[in-house]
Amino acid sequence: NNIGNLAQRTLSMIAKNCDGKVPMRDDSKLKPEDAALMELVRVTDKETPKRAREAMQRCKFNDVLGAILEMSTKANQYIDESAPWTLKKEDPARMHAVLYHLAEAIRCIALMLQPFTPDAASKLLTQLGVSENKRSFNYLISGAGGELVSGDPLPKPEGVFPRLVAEAA
Repeated sequence: NNIGNLAQRTLSMIAKNCDGKVPMRDDSKLKPEDAALMELVRVTDKETPKRAREAMQRCKFNDVLGAILEMSTKANQYIDESAPWTLKKEDPARMHAVLYHLAEAIRCIALMLQPFTPDAASKLLTQLGVSENKRSFNYLISGAGGELVSGDPLPKPEGVFPRLVAEAA
């Protein structure tokens, strides 16, 4: 539900408010919270994707999934705190930047989910316009050329993860 909710909210807002295209970003106006989210989801010397990759190599799958859920939880906090639905009227350029960073976070999360939920991860990556040849872990590295490109058209968003509801005992 955590990842599905994040993806559905973000992709629906992009479809509605960004003409169905990857939102515009302006790195010259990068805020600390934007940088923190990107550092969390992209491979750097010390951040979450690196820990997840190392855990995969050691077959510690619970650790990997925990790192992925940490990323999606932080991205959900980012969307709640940034409130792009409010920014739409107050600061449309900032709304675009927030939605761009969220879409980029979802791209990284989907790349990391591929070993666990290949079909769902593929659907997310397709909805983000990520080409088949840019779906390896190598594209988690900042500057590797896998980042979303502002203005690229995106398909209509569709739910990827059906909501899980625990049955009453």
